[in-house]
Formats: sequence, C-alpha cells, structure tokens
Amino acid sequence: MIKFSIVTISYNQASFLRDCIESVLSQNYKHFEYIVVDPGSVDGSRDIIDSYGGRIEKIYDKDCGPADGLRKGFEKATGDVFLYLNSDDMLEPDALNVFLKYLEEIDVLTVSAIIHGACKIINSCGIVDRVVYSDIFTLGASAYNSAVVIQPSSCFTKVAYEHSPGFNVRNRTNWDDELLVDMVMSGAKTYRINDVISSYRLHSDGITGSGGMASEHKKYNLKKFEKIKGRSWTLYDWLILVAYRLKKHLCNHRQLIDRIVKGPVFGASYEK
Repeated sequence: MIKFSIVTISYNQASFLRDCIESVLSQNYKHFEYIVVDPGSVDGSRDIIDSYGGRIEKIYDKDCGPADGLRKGFEKATGDVFLYLNSDDMLEPDALNVFLKYLEEIDVLTVSAIIHGACKIINSCGIVDRVVYSDIFTLGASAYNSAVVIQPSSCFTKVAYEHSPGFNVRNRTNWDDELLVDMVMSGAKTYRINDVISSYRLHSDGITGSGGMASEHKKYNLKKFEKIKGRSWTLYDWLILVAYRLKKHLCNHRQLIDRIVKGPVFGASYEK
C-alpha cells in the first residue's frame, strides 16, 4: 500500500491553519503521515497544531526560512510519495485517492516521477474565483517561464526527491519551482493531470497574493534560465519566449479563456 508523507510549513497564519490541517486529516485515503513544521509562530498557531495531539508529527525547531522548514519536514518523512502545502492552502477531500489512481500505474519505489494537477483559486474568505490548471512541464518551457505547475496540487515520489539536491534553503521566493527543475534535471518524469487537487489561497498577507518580491522573482528566473540553458539571456530569446507563451496558452485553452474573461490570476480579489 502506497504511503504518503504530507508536510505543511506554518508561520503566523492561525486564521487559515485549522482549515488546512482539517483538509489533510479528513482525506478519504488514510495511509499517510502528516508533518507540520512551525519555527516559532506567536499568533496561536502552535496551540492549534497541539490540539490535534498525535495525529500530527510536529517539528518546532527554528529554521532559515520556508525551504529549510520543508527540508526538515521531508528529512523526517517515511512515505513513498511526498507532497506539501502551505498553511493557507487546502487539499480536496479525495486528493490522495486521485493521486493514487495515477501512481498505481508506476512503481513508486523505483520510478522518479512528479504528478501535477489543477486547483481552485480562493480568497481569504474561501470564495472560489476560478480553477487553474497546471501547464505541461518541460525544461525548455520552464527556462522561458512558460510552465506553471500548481505546487499544492503536486506530488512526487520519494525517489525523485532523493535523486535531486533537495530544497535550496537560500531560495526565499521560488523554492518550489527550483526543486521541480532540479528533480526533472535529475531524471524525473512529469505527468500533468486535469483533476482539481487543492485550493490555493490568494490573500494580502501571502507572498503570492501581495505581489511582493517581484525583483527577487526576476533574479531567480534569470538564474534558472542559465542553469537550464547553460548560457545567458540574449535578445533572440525574447522571440523564443513569445513562441513558448503562445504554445502554453494554446495547450491550456481553458485557462486562456478565464484570463480573457476575468483577467490575470493575480489580479483576482484577495482582500480580507
């Protein structure tokens, strides 16, 4: 029986944390362990975590940021398949069963694989704005920032994680994307599915929802390009980027329609 290891990083988001925890513990598939990492919340988050007793494995050590917290969480993990979500996100009730349907087609103990699905975009009140679908992921598309993978709607085999360098603890903005790139560069295969796995919350206190650290994202994207392509960005690459963006939108037409009708995802309402 396939065992999942689920890690949540928690830091001062008590208003959303219980919804996140309940979404994991109420999964219809029960063969999983749940690890919550909290380096020092002071808003009552730890009281919420402690209220679940032994149903949650807790790591209360100080860390060097979110990527380091995830690294600590997965060091403790004993499952065959890993996934993680932030304390303001939620899993759909049948998320693990959906993953299992696809995982049963591969040997999770030996195959380096990543499965990524769709999510609901919700605001601070839990109101759904739209459904967002992961793109088909290739290293070429990722180099041109044209392959969005929904992180809380993704899982990967332990083999994929162990064959990669793991989380880069110095990365404070795109640790999820860097891990994905590193796993694929280390031989992992990606599988896109259209099932809705999670709810991804945009709100004013979140890094994504706030729109902060834009310059750091740009720096990361340039470094990622150089890592994948082995060279620096040139003017010619702007033409290639346009081609990749066109392909991205044509292959993900449902998202393109939503973008035309409702505007960009990160233009959605997330105010409290």
